[in-house]
Amino acid sequence: MGVTASRTAFRFGLPPSLPVAPIPGATGRLTRVLSAIVGRQVSVVTLSDYDALSDALRRSEVDAAWAPPLVAARAEALGARILVRPLRRGSVRSRSALLVRSDSFLQLETLGGTTAAWVDRVSLAGHLLPMAWLRERGLEPGKLFGQQLFLGTFQACLEALLGGEADLAALFAPPEGHDLRQAVEEVAPGRAADVRVLACTMPALHDAWLVAPHVSLQEALRLERGLCSVRELPEGTALLRDVIRAERLERAPEMGHRELFARGLTDVTLPLRADASA
Repeated sequence: MGVTASRTAFRFGLPPSLPVAPIPGATGRLTRVLSAIVGRQVSVVTLSDYDALSDALRRSEVDAAWAPPLVAARAEALGARILVRPLRRGSVRSRSALLVRSDSFLQLETLGGTTAAWVDRVSLAGHLLPMAWLRERGLEPGKLFGQQLFLGTFQACLEALLGGEADLAALFAPPEGHDLRQAVEEVAPGRAADVRVLACTMPALHDAWLVAPHVSLQEALRLERGLCSVRELPEGTALLRDVIRAERLERAPEMGHRELFARGLTDVTLPLRADASA
């Protein structure tokens, strides 16, 4: 699906799923802050899935994006420039929590034949980290689960779990030492007591903000400087607190996200879509 925003605007892409549900007015606040940074009108567009966001960056249909980890890593390997990454709870890494309902007696040994709710096939916290965690324990997800649902957002996964449509769901989780119930509350307010953490995966780099390969170095550096000092803008602090849910944005090391490929979570040489090279 192509992006149809005006070619005169600076086009900023979002994935369908962010770590938390956007607050009312989040897109407008993001648009105003980005417009102030780049010095021209910004058009924010939400892509239909992770593959669509990757395609939009590759085809220059968006100029920049707030991208999930693997989308960011692959885009950088193909010429995009990662500018900044969010610092959340003092870390640039997060985990995936495997959740079951609190009234469930499920354990790792009894997951056979159950239904799992995932975000997207290329979602790190919402699919791939749990897959790796299970395989490290000798469990093949394709054989383990009776059904695997891909629902697009963390919110939808939790809703499916709480509503009984799924027996297990994955959730973006904070680093070790932080209360996982807070992560649940951010996605499903008032429902933390209704779920139980079955397991947590190893940590991995989380999302990043990047520009597409066609964006000039001058414009990329301007955006990077503005994002690193976003607190100085009128709505910058509120954007960090309510939308990005981070203490700050920090400059990302060049090719830093390549570590995800070394862990065998994806293959940079392959398109995310079967028709991506068409």
